[in-house]
This record gives sequence, structure tokens and C-alpha cells, in this order.
Amino acid sequence: MAIRIDSLSKCFGTLQVFDNLSLGLEEGRITALLGPSGCGKTTLLNLLARILLPDSGTIEGLEGRRISYLFQEPRLLPWETAEDNIRFVLDGKMGREEGEARLDKFLGLTDLEEFRGFYPYQMSGGMRQRLAIARAFAYPSEVLLMDEPFQGLDLPRKLDLISSFVRLWAAERRTTIFVTHDVQEALVLGDEIVLFSGPPAKPREVFGNPAGISERNLENPELIELEKRLYVSLLGSGRAPLT
Repeated sequence: MAIRIDSLSKCFGTLQVFDNLSLGLEEGRITALLGPSGCGKTTLLNLLARILLPDSGTIEGLEGRRISYLFQEPRLLPWETAEDNIRFVLDGKMGREEGEARLDKFLGLTDLEEFRGFYPYQMSGGMRQRLAIARAFAYPSEVLLMDEPFQGLDLPRKLDLISSFVRLWAAERRTTIFVTHDVQEALVLGDEIVLFSGPPAKPREVFGNPAGISERNLENPELIELEKRLYVSLLGSGRAPLT
């Protein structure tokens, strides 16, 4: 079932973040929400997760569905080991045997098997974020929300984390809404890229990604061409494309 946002409005005091926003998000695909910081992308994720409620309008297609939320920072439990951070989200969701198999699967897909007994303080920043990604996928959700989880990382670490994410998503595809202000992140992850301007946030343009997720790299000629189009549209919005 697709997610449908219809006539959505949201204010914080005098700041109008959304004003009659309508948008469809496709099922089983990764939709990248791209735009400058402060245009309302994270607020939209929080509305989808029901952390916030709209002032008016509706969001359909999420009723009764489990949601995973991957934040900018890992938000791990510091008193638990890597494996127990994942067990925490599986508790009560499935039997012990199934849960342990799922734990092993996602530790393996993120190359963290040998660190399963480590506490977060014993792990590097990249390892902690890989663990957060593994935990988000291990939770049996139908929808994954991602709020700039690669922000502030150097390029090699970012590419490593994106590679881990792609392995996990290929193993268990789920509807994913990914917020970023980084054009290259949107290019390598988004099946569809929704370019926002604002506030109030509005979809300025929607781009389909011409390359399958396994074929996306920054040297792909089709992505180089799409990158040019994205920058032209971003610069045409009158706002800085990146922060």
C-alpha cells in the first residue's frame, strides 16, 4: 500500500512548515526527500511516525504498520552490548529461536559479528552507526524512516555505511523514506528523489532514478547527468543546495 499525504498543514508558532502539502510515497521503494536544511524534511518524518500530529490534512497507508526510525545519531543503549541493543527491539516480536537467527543475520550483513559483545563506547563512530542500521532493519517493520543518518561523516566512512545499508535493504526490501540535504546520498540511495523548497515545504520537482540500486555509483554516466539536473533545480530555487 502506498503512503498518501493529502492537504497536510503544520505550523510551529508563526512558522508555516507545511501548507496544504499533498504527496504520494511509493510502496517497496526508497524515496529520498532532498532539500536545504530547515525546509521541513525532518518534520515530515516526525508526522509520518506520529511523533507530531498535523494541524490539518491526512496521512494514509500507515495504519497498523510497524515503523523503524533511523536518526542522525545512533541512539544506542550505552549499557547494552551490540547484540543486546538488537535483542531489545526484537523482544516480544517473535520467538527466541527466530529472534536469534535474525540477530545473527543482521550482525553478519553489517560485518559486526565479532563485535557482538562490545559496548557502544568500545566501538568507533562508524561501527555504532552500522549497529543502528542493523537494529533498524532487524526490527520487523514494513516502513523505514531515515533522518540523515550519514550526516557529518567523511566520505570513506559514509560510503562504507551506504554499502551496509544497500546490503540490508536488498536482503529485506521495505518502503523507505530517506531525508537528506546531500545530493550524492540521494543519487546512490533514492529510487525516487523528491526535491523540496520551503518553508513552507513544497515538492519542487520529482526525479526518477535511472539506475538500479546495485548499479548506482558516482561514476555512472546516468547518475552524473541526473546530478547536474538536481543542482540546476536546487540552484534555481534560490536556496543553497547543501549545508
